[in-house]
Amino acid sequence: MADYNAISYLFPVLILLATMAVLMIRDAGSKAPALMLIALWAFVLAAHGLAVGAQIIPLYPSDIVPNTLITLAVLSFALSFVFWHQMISRTLGTLDARLDITPEMERRATVSTLVRWMLAIYALLAMALMYRKAQEIIGGGNVFAQMQFLRYRLNYDEAGWGIVEYASLSVTVFSVYMLTATKGESLAARFPIILAVISALTIAVVSTQRTSLFMLLIALTFAPSRGPLPSLKVFGILGSVLITAFLGLGFIVGKVGSEDASLGEILTIGMESFLLYFLTPLSAFDSSAIWNNVAGDGGYSLRFFFSVFSRLGLYSGEIKPLVMEFTWVPLPTNVYTFAYVSIADFGGFYLLYHAIIGALLAAVFSLPRAILSVRVLQGFCYYPLFMTLYQDQFITITSTWVQTLILIGICHVVTSRRQSHHPTSGSLQFPA
Repeated sequence: MADYNAISYLFPVLILLATMAVLMIRDAGSKAPALMLIALWAFVLAAHGLAVGAQIIPLYPSDIVPNTLITLAVLSFALSFVFWHQMISRTLGTLDARLDITPEMERRATVSTLVRWMLAIYALLAMALMYRKAQEIIGGGNVFAQMQFLRYRLNYDEAGWGIVEYASLSVTVFSVYMLTATKGESLAARFPIILAVISALTIAVVSTQRTSLFMLLIALTFAPSRGPLPSLKVFGILGSVLITAFLGLGFIVGKVGSEDASLGEILTIGMESFLLYFLTPLSAFDSSAIWNNVAGDGGYSLRFFFSVFSRLGLYSGEIKPLVMEFTWVPLPTNVYTFAYVSIADFGGFYLLYHAIIGALLAAVFSLPRAILSVRVLQGFCYYPLFMTLYQDQFITITSTWVQTLILIGICHVVTSRRQSHHPTSGSLQFPA
């Protein structure tokens, strides 16, 4: 464990803030993902230093080496994103396109009543199957009364969801897409879709994984936004909902207070748990000293491809687990920030990995935002940016991203409006 040194935090924070100030001089909206990541980590490093220095919560300090490695990873992603966004947008002709989409500019999608109710029924069935599978895992009874046991069985007893897990992701994507497509419609018209969203939220809670809930809430926040970023009001609502969801799910699985605890005790323990959950990954990254124990085999980042090759009989090596071992900093955690995986897999070339990720996201955010499916995909792409606090959710979950792209493509096809007449102006007509 390193000794606390304020310079270990101050230097990286100043570098990040200076970079952010320079990038905001011109066309800040087009750099939104890069700026958000920089701001996020400037805040985390500052909050971690304050929490350790003032002894607000029990937390091991992080030294200058891990803080610098993370700062360099953030800058590698951000600068790559800005560069490639300029290049790709210029090639696609979207460089000067408006980032704030007005209703007139939007290429609207048509979601029929039949599609809405089919989605609602599918989501409700998926929720029922998820609940039934949870009962099987715990041996019957009220699932919500045994969430802690369910989480134990899933994490440590090799229990799994099976095919139901794929249905849960599809409900998430379908719900976000359809809710975005029907933005501005009446509550009555959107009622079947709201049922689907409620089902998606329930599935995320039953899964006992906060990451599932975070993906849904983040996508629901960013995808419907017609601007490059949601308003401050929406951000405030997202923050409140995330904290409430964190406390609620933490209480259900037994991590935030006991059943006989008072509301005040639950809130006090809950907020302390929230701060620990928010900040301990940086302490864990420091304690891992992974930069001194580089595997260099791409085992985490390329796990999906190794798994596919293994099933085809083309690879017989070790498949790295998605769930990592616990470390104590001083409280237990098994998430080590996003930088852990890239350094473990690629050593000194980890900056190239983050530059490639920045380029890939730049390609996504260079696509015309007037297209509904593009905005939905961009909304989901904010999820791994937020999750950099905890773990890499970029290439390590390639399977999830492949499924997400396919599901968005299905929604695009289902909701695309067919032209009933030929355009008279000679201009091209695009589907939603």
